[in-house]
Amino acid sequence: MGILQVAREKPVSTRAMLALAYDAALRREELCSLRTDDLDPAHRTLKVRAETTKNRLERVASVSSATA
Repeated sequence: MGILQVAREKPVSTRAMLALAYDAALRREELCSLRTDDLDPAHRTLKVRAETTKNRLERVASVSSATA
């Protein structure tokens, strides 16, 4: 069974985390440290704060319209 088949059976919050992680190439720590104000659905962007990244550099990642 593939990861998408398994995710289909999970709650929407789990599917949203998977979509964000995939779209923005997030590491576990970055994903778990997200705050609601990091996501800008109007511009379909996600701010990855410097304190959560491996190299301590902030970045902005785009997310798909489905994820936003």
